[in-house]
Amino acid sequence: MLALSLPALLLGLASGVLFSAADYFRKSAPRACPPDVILFYFVLGQIPLLGAWAFWNGQWTVGSGYILPGAVDAALGLGANLLMIVAIRRSALSLMIPLLALAPVLTLLSAGLVLGEWPTLRQDVGILLITLGLFALFQPADAKPSLRAAWTALRAERGTLPMLAVVVLWSTTPAIDKLCLAHTSSAMHALLQVVLIGSTLAAWMARQGFSRLKLQKDARAPIAGAAVAGALGYACQIAAFAIAFVALIEVVKRIVGLAVSQVLGRAAFREPVTTAKIAGIAIIAVGLPLVMIT
Repeated sequence: MLALSLPALLLGLASGVLFSAADYFRKSAPRACPPDVILFYFVLGQIPLLGAWAFWNGQWTVGSGYILPGAVDAALGLGANLLMIVAIRRSALSLMIPLLALAPVLTLLSAGLVLGEWPTLRQDVGILLITLGLFALFQPADAKPSLRAAWTALRAERGTLPMLAVVVLWSTTPAIDKLCLAHTSSAMHALLQVVLIGSTLAAWMARQGFSRLKLQKDARAPIAGAAVAGALGYACQIAAFAIAFVALIEVVKRIVGLAVSQVLGRAAFREPVTTAKIAGIAIIAVGLPLVMIT
């Protein structure tokens, strides 16, 4: 049976809370601020913090085997983060974040199609629970409960399509992170990823015109908050991956994210907390370990 040490558990919990805080700050940025500009400063603000971690860690070695998985990881991270900003700005945080529970489901199904490694009965139950939980979550408060009503509500959300794209991209990154960590330290991997993403965005901004980078005053605080929370959350996640199974950390992080998204959605954005939402989150939280821990 897989075990989770106390340091790994604490790092997983911290990463879930911090990533949720970063989502809150990114959603709080003014509508006039484009997603690519938010992401540029979000990444730029993480470089000093992660650079300090790498300096303190003192392990700067990067093996040649890092190049390919590192580049792929950065490309996936860039796309996922951009689409994430789009999704949570279009729709309620409490509805979009739970959709990330589909990432491990997609990973399982992909392994079945590509490798013939089909889910076990326990994982099948987990997939069913996650699916039922999402349908419960999207039940409209003013309609008779039904799968059709939930499906209609899910499709009606403007953030659904970009968030599903995020699910596709992020379903592969934990495994790639693990490959990268075979060739460098946790701190160096985290720093390299934000530098690669930041450099790509800087090149994009150069083509678009650096005048777009001027931030209005009310955008500075939320973007700075997102950068700090994102850097600390990413550091906690990578550090946890280095000392524990990825699946265990992902379960902890995602369950924390499910709960915190409901709290922040209600407290910060006045998103309704319904019985259907609470039931949906509870069902998903039961299904996630069944899917991810074998």
